[in-house]
Amino acid sequence: MKKELDLQLFKNLIHAKGLTPHRLALNIGIEPSNFSRFLTGKTGMLSHENLLRVSDTIGFDLETHSLKPGIHRFQSKSNTIEDMDRIEATIRSLLSGGVTGIPLKPVGMFEGFTRFDYVLIPHLQRDIRVVLSIKTLSAKAIFSAERGLRLGGLGAGSKWRGGAVSDQCPSDSVLVLPSPLIERIVVDKSLTIESLDEILGVSSDLTEWTWEMVNSGLEAKGITPRETAKKLGLI
Repeated sequence: MKKELDLQLFKNLIHAKGLTPHRLALNIGIEPSNFSRFLTGKTGMLSHENLLRVSDTIGFDLETHSLKPGIHRFQSKSNTIEDMDRIEATIRSLLSGGVTGIPLKPVGMFEGFTRFDYVLIPHLQRDIRVVLSIKTLSAKAIFSAERGLRLGGLGAGSKWRGGAVSDQCPSDSVLVLPSPLIERIVVDKSLTIESLDEILGVSSDLTEWTWEMVNSGLEAKGITPRETAKKLGLI
């Protein structure tokens, strides 16, 4: 049976890509009003061809209802609670099994500066990387309603570079890089996963597998542990 498109997730992904539905429609030459009505659940407002064009633009696979392989660049308009919750929910919905988060900091930046660029490496989808940039008005949080990225919002099994699992990122998990390298990570669309991993100094398999991660991966594919146990001859 063909899986029904989760329109809220679809809208969240458009938002995570730093776009509005109106701007996305204009960018690819479709009628914004029809696209807006499509996102409210009205059928017949968008042809399959145009839906494919939209999906390709935001890196969404209509067959698997997940991200396509490659490097995805997400943006959060600010580090307010609302925006961060939305970006975290999008990541959690699309990347099962948790992620390893790598906060980036430019060489020479003064102590106490909070970086707002992250690389997220999924534990199960090894052919995907997410580069997350958070737009903010200042280096430090000004308002009490602002916060950084939380591990708890990214799914079970998530951790920081180095293995820390607290929501607050420890300073030794931050990767210090020259500003031009961070700029390349954030904007260079020709960058490959292999080149990105080389810059970050990570191996292709940086995760110690757990049963929790295996179960999460099975659930994402619609496979129950019981089915797996049967195939293995355990029951």
